[in-house]
Amino acid sequence: MEISFSQNQNTPDIGIMKLQGALDGASYKHFITEAQKLYDTGIRNLLLDMSELTFLSSAGIAALHRIARV
Repeated sequence: MEISFSQNQNTPDIGIMKLQGALDGASYKHFITEAQKLYDTGIRNLLLDMSELTFLSSAGIAALHRIARV
């Protein structure tokens, strides 16, 4: 899975994370780690662009839930 990030200069506390590929048991830890890094840098609102996500497993759904709880 590839993750890219963008941020608007007018709204520094909002980040956009674009997910490409499969969010599954092999990639969910990387996804959680990247989201945690964003939170640690001050991003408090995260918009997920999952339009290019090809597969979402139960591990991916659990990762989304964990990120929502951060």
